[in-house]
Amino acid sequence: MASYKLQSSKREVGSKAAAEVLASGYIPAEVYGHNQPNFHVKVDQKDFTKLFREIGETHLVELEIEGEGSFNVLIKDVQYHPVTDRIEHVDFYIVKMDEKLTTQVPLEFVGTAKAVKELGGVLVKTKSEVKISCLPADLISHIEVDLSKLNTFDDVIHIKDLPVPESVEILADPDEVVCSVVPPKVEKAKVATSSESEEPAGESKPDESGSGDQDSKKE
Repeated sequence: MASYKLQSSKREVGSKAAAEVLASGYIPAEVYGHNQPNFHVKVDQKDFTKLFREIGETHLVELEIEGEGSFNVLIKDVQYHPVTDRIEHVDFYIVKMDEKLTTQVPLEFVGTAKAVKELGGVLVKTKSEVKISCLPADLISHIEVDLSKLNTFDDVIHIKDLPVPESVEILADPDEVVCSVVPPKVEKAKVATSSESEEPAGESKPDESGSGDQDSKKE
């Protein structure tokens, strides 16, 4: 069962109704999934914002819908106001506890790479999250990437090196690179002098062909 709980109640639909919901301190939301009818609900702005900051989209939530009962859901989509950044709409997806789901989980980079600290290299992260498949009860919030394994510029952390429980499958190429360290850039200074790059102004090379003034007829 979900460790986190959230209360909701039904609401009217339509842009005017949604504006009234927001003005009253609630967030309009949709609940759907697994042959269930769509529920148009609203959740308390403060309660949801606090919960979302804590768990993001990678934890199960037990959503209580007034008059309908409780549902195990994932937060699937959160929409923000383009100016105020206030949450304006939320989608909740109902999951079946005996059916695998797929979702994105973030990578959490921990530790210090020796190749960065002692060799002056630059850490290159090629992924910030990965898609996983598992039963809802086995859902994880993140995957740790141990940077202390990067001791030289030849060391690389691949998808297959990420530590996940046996019940969790990462849906990516096992040999795909997650992060590595590259040597620091060494820029060679270019010193250019007028004598090396161009001829002095006002001067010309002597005519080696023997032509020129020497061939002029004297009168």
